[in-house]
Amino acid sequence: MTISLRTNVASIQANAALNRTNHRLTDNMTRLSSGLRINRAGDDAAGLAISEKFSADIRSLSQLKRNANDGISLIQTAEGALSEVSQILMRMRELAIQGATDTVADPQKAFLQEEFNELKSEIRRIGSTADFNGITLLSGTYGSTNALTFQVGLTGEAAQQISVSLATMTPTAIGVDTISVTSSDDSRASLSVIDSALSTLSAQRAVMGAAQNRLQVAVNNISTQFTNINAANSRIRDVDVAEETAHMSRNQILMQGGVAVLAQANSIPQLAVRLLQG
Repeated sequence: MTISLRTNVASIQANAALNRTNHRLTDNMTRLSSGLRINRAGDDAAGLAISEKFSADIRSLSQLKRNANDGISLIQTAEGALSEVSQILMRMRELAIQGATDTVADPQKAFLQEEFNELKSEIRRIGSTADFNGITLLSGTYGSTNALTFQVGLTGEAAQQISVSLATMTPTAIGVDTISVTSSDDSRASLSVIDSALSTLSAQRAVMGAAQNRLQVAVNNISTQFTNINAANSRIRDVDVAEETAHMSRNQILMQGGVAVLAQANSIPQLAVRLLQG
């Protein structure tokens, strides 16, 4: 090996190797501290692009799950209101049955009519006040031509949405606004109207039940997608701790050796000077 006083080639080479080792060691520490194999585009450009797409999907899926759960809550609120209306109609039918018999005198039928009217008013109140987050549910705003739509998919296509229409729930809409129990004949005539209203109510509740079940299926599917995409993203981006720790240990040993070698290389010119002096 040629010994030079002007240029310490060994020192330059040792320093370059030490810098490379230090860079690798820094990368090891960055990956282990962040838990990520890919921290910047230079680590794996293609992997980063795929991972970023997965990350966007993961965040979107979290929101989609909230959308679907909010939809379930909305439908449950509307269905609860319909359940109350159903109970009211059953009570109205009970009063109509009572008023249909002539053993109930006219003054007593007047009392039945008072309760009958109050029950109709309560149906009207429920129809106008049942709401979810400021959305009035049973006033007729969201009928078949303007159904509520819940976004449950990652794209804006119609197939990624679930729609449900809500019936108008007022005494007029279900046909009980003008019926009465002031006479036996009126009471008997009211029975078929109330039965029709109950059928309408049952049909609407069935629609809501089907929509709620579909939304629950959507929640389950979104949860499965969320799990699978998270797992795929982890395989691409997360660091293998055992492997990275092994690499870091190797680079730490190389770093220690490099420092020692650099110190030896830096002493070569001094050896040359001593040789000249001797």
